[in-house]
Amino acid sequence: MQILTLADFYLPGYKAGGALRTIANMVDHLGNEFQFKIVALDRDFDDTRPYPGIRLDCWNRAGKADVFYMSPKRRSLSDFKKLFYSTGYDVIYLNSFFSPHFTIKPLLLRRLRLIKK
Repeated sequence: MQILTLADFYLPGYKAGGALRTIANMVDHLGNEFQFKIVALDRDFDDTRPYPGIRLDCWNRAGKADVFYMSPKRRSLSDFKKLFYSTGYDVIYLNSFFSPHFTIKPLLLRRLRLIKK
């Protein structure tokens, strides 16, 4: 089963605290049973520069997950729609109810029937 996880922050970040650690622990414990694809920002909480050593706007392998580090120029509704269509997934895991990019936009796309259930 492929789980598309949407979160503002992921490893190698650490400043976001608990939410980031929850996802990292979930992937660490369940990564042998499920395939995790994580879409997250390209930088840590309150940073102005991307993580060093990652490729932006494409998939990177990070432990037991594939991670798409999204740059600021790729956060439009259209970009999210393209990402959903180009990425295989069975389930979407939304990490934060109030995230404008990683919860509100996917829910809007779903409401408009522009992505699958």
